[in-house]
Amino acid sequence: MKHLRILLSVVIVFLCAGFGQSSKDDAPQKHHLNYQGEITDLKGKTYKVDNISISGKLRSIKMYEKPVDASHDPAENITAFDLEQIYSIEPATKSKCDNSNYKNRSYSEIIVTLNSPNKTQHHYLIESSQKIKCDEVTTAGPLEKELTFNAIKKLTITGRTERQFNQLYPRTIESGHAHD
Repeated sequence: MKHLRILLSVVIVFLCAGFGQSSKDDAPQKHHLNYQGEITDLKGKTYKVDNISISGKLRSIKMYEKPVDASHDPAENITAFDLEQIYSIEPATKSKCDNSNYKNRSYSEIIVTLNSPNKTQHHYLIESSQKIKCDEVTTAGPLEKELTFNAIKKLTITGRTERQFNQLYPRTIESGHAHD
């Protein structure tokens, strides 16, 4: 019985310490869809980006109608977008997003242009904690970026490609093999 307790204790320590984790957990994983586009930052610099997501999401990105007054919660009127429905996003004012607080939560006002033939524009609020995640395309390789909506003048989505399974995990330079 004493040996069983010792063995059980060792197994529990092994599992809790995470000794069995693979290096795949450390590697950045990419979505099966790769959205490409351009970002113009507040300095006016425009650069090409890919692997675009909003806080890691490609689907069901929540945006809120601006309430008539501070006594209403923006969560009373939610619109969920998939990234493929969006042509561009920009702050409601060119210099800085209009940050608003409702029910102790901070929101930024943005203009969403829909990916439709007439490119309809709509004003929404998005939680200020939401970030644009992407890779800046450079000749030295991709540079991972996280930007708040306050840090951009405009995000434009120009295309989308689908990755094959072997492209979901980046290859390492040392081995030339995908992470297992």
